[in-house]
Amino acid sequence: MARIYANDAVRIKLKKIINATGIMDGHAHHNSGATCPLPLIYTQVMEAKNIDVSDIPWAHNRESMELLISTLYSEGVKIQKMSTFDMGNHLARLNKLTYANIVGSMDFADEFAKRQAGARISTPLVIATMDMERAHIAGYDGQTIYHEEDGKLFYFKRSSGAKAERDGKKIDLSYEIIENKGDKSKVLKLKKWAIQFEQTWKVACANPLHMLPLYFFDPRRFNRASGTVMPKIMEYGAWDKIFDYIATDTKSALWFGIKMYPSLGHKPFDELCEYLPEFYHRCQKAKIPILTHCSPGGMTSHEAEFYREFDHHNSSLHDAKKAVQYKKLLACLAGTGLQPSQAKGAPVPWGESADNKERFDMDYFFKYYVHPEAWRPVLENFPDLHINLAHFGGAEWTRGPLNEWDKGPASEWVKSIVDMTKKFKYCYTDISCFNLDAKIINEEHDDRTVRTTFNLILHWVRDKEEYKHLRDKVIFGTDWYLTHLTRSDEGAEYGNYCREFKRMIDQVDPTFWIRFTLVNPWTCYSITKEKLQNMKEALCDAGADEIKAQKALDKLLALDDEVTRIKGQLEQWDK
Repeated sequence: MARIYANDAVRIKLKKIINATGIMDGHAHHNSGATCPLPLIYTQVMEAKNIDVSDIPWAHNRESMELLISTLYSEGVKIQKMSTFDMGNHLARLNKLTYANIVGSMDFADEFAKRQAGARISTPLVIATMDMERAHIAGYDGQTIYHEEDGKLFYFKRSSGAKAERDGKKIDLSYEIIENKGDKSKVLKLKKWAIQFEQTWKVACANPLHMLPLYFFDPRRFNRASGTVMPKIMEYGAWDKIFDYIATDTKSALWFGIKMYPSLGHKPFDELCEYLPEFYHRCQKAKIPILTHCSPGGMTSHEAEFYREFDHHNSSLHDAKKAVQYKKLLACLAGTGLQPSQAKGAPVPWGESADNKERFDMDYFFKYYVHPEAWRPVLENFPDLHINLAHFGGAEWTRGPLNEWDKGPASEWVKSIVDMTKKFKYCYTDISCFNLDAKIINEEHDDRTVRTTFNLILHWVRDKEEYKHLRDKVIFGTDWYLTHLTRSDEGAEYGNYCREFKRMIDQVDPTFWIRFTLVNPWTCYSITKEKLQNMKEALCDAGADEIKAQKALDKLLALDDEVTRIKGQLEQWDK
């Protein structure tokens, strides 16, 4: 029989006081690996193996690259070979299996909890899509990474941020085209956004109100004036076209919110994307949530090192565009009493090293395009925007040695997120794709890992006044399946990732689990009964099973009432 410790008694008592029948994964992925252009994969290989494979002919074959990556992450490659539709259904099954036979959310990963065969709590997943076709400098002009001319497929390996893309080296991608023997037409191995879009809404229909999809917003795709008709292949669209797909309290639609990813090559408040003020204004007004990548890790534009040179060389263009955008911003803020802000970049230099040009150029990109401070002007102008700055700094939790954490986070990145979540009412962060076993840099003790540093902040959130606001601002997410492409141990598996965090969180404060997996994502993603009802109607119109959708809706409507009750309980508890 397992020993019972004093904190177990406290945990059991709290479970009786505050309980719920829902667990939300606030950040997951289900897009096929075939949605990623090869140059972006070359960048990932360069970071992992320090090998530039872009000039190697065999690397221009997607299958060869998958074989190379599988030497590091075999399970991740196996999963990413699935179609977006199949992967989404696989994720839905993993999620249901992970939380099977538990009666309440606190029962999960609890050895003292009773099991009940057939029990099913609500476990919705927020699934993010990825539009990576314009993840380079020429994306500002609407140009995709892949070019096709005279039946030949290629991309340009840029040589300078001050020169045109075509001045770079042309890299043949003929292996990316499959000959279809039936009609002799050519089929691209890269699965374009239109395919991912279609398969995502099919996944949502197959798993109604269980898989909650986020529509990807790249301001370089949605770069036209309002009223511009989007072609069937979805190559471009009006800046406000995306709102046709997003459900709100007053609008029936299938998509749950919006995903953004500045690491693919645009600033959060980019002057070259002139419609961004109107976009954010519309999101704030309709309470449409945005999940954005906000970590120095993950997928990155293969041209990140050229953005500093590009910005400096085109300073006059930036100034002219900024003037246009400023007028749009003034119009959006009219009557709000807010003064326009276009501040950008981190408040202090972040990792810059002038004695290493390549490193300096990369630091520039992450500082001005990806750093949480790049989001500050967005939130200063639109302070009620619902936004999740994903990953809480990610690998920044490995900064060390550990003694640098004595008085607070050693990372400026993490400090920035802590400050912004405190200052802005609906600004959140999530703990998705964390590798708790990653070693602390420059730490003499081998057993000091991210588990150590993150455990510190959990205690600070519980005990220190300056961090207590994070109780209401942290969201639990897995970022599956990308966990399988950042780690190869058992912790990458969906259920293990969830159990590991539940047990760690419970050791600090058992109420954190309900906050992080239900109350906080519910508020961040602006979930209401009206919005859920509108999504259910859109799902059924799109082909979802009516009975299945209604059952899921009934559970979530009841969960909405639970969230209201639990918020009241937590407020009393915190007092």
